[in-house]
Amino acid sequence: MSNIWKPKSYKLLTAEQRTEKLKKDAAYEIAVQNLSMAYYQKKRTVGVTAQEDTEYQSAKTNLWNDHVEWSTVNGLYEEVTITEQISNMEQTINETLANLNTLKVEAGQKELELKEKV
Repeated sequence: MSNIWKPKSYKLLTAEQRTEKLKKDAAYEIAVQNLSMAYYQKKRTVGVTAQEDTEYQSAKTNLWNDHVEWSTVNGLYEEVTITEQISNMEQTINETLANLNTLKVEAGQKELELKEKV
C-alpha cells in the first residue's frame, strides 16, 4: 500500500477553492450527463457495439481522471501517507472496539480485547 490522495474536507477549503470546486464539479457532472445521455439513448434504441461501450467507459474515465487531476493541482486533495493511514485505521478500530465493548457489557457478555502480533 502506498500514499493515497483524498479530497480535503469542504470546510477546510478557502472561499476561492470552494467556488472553483463547485464550478468544476458542475461542469464535470454536465459533461458526464451529456456523454451518458447519448450513449444510453443509443444503447436503448439500436444497441451499442463492444467498441462503443469501451469508448464510452474510456471517455467517462478520462473525464474523472481530468477532474481529479485538476482538483489535486488546485489543492483540493491531500496526500495521506502510509503512517497516517495506519494511524487512522487503528483509531477507527479502537473506537469501534470501545463501542462494541460498551454494548457487550450492557448485554452481560465478555468484552473483546485486541492484541498485536509479536
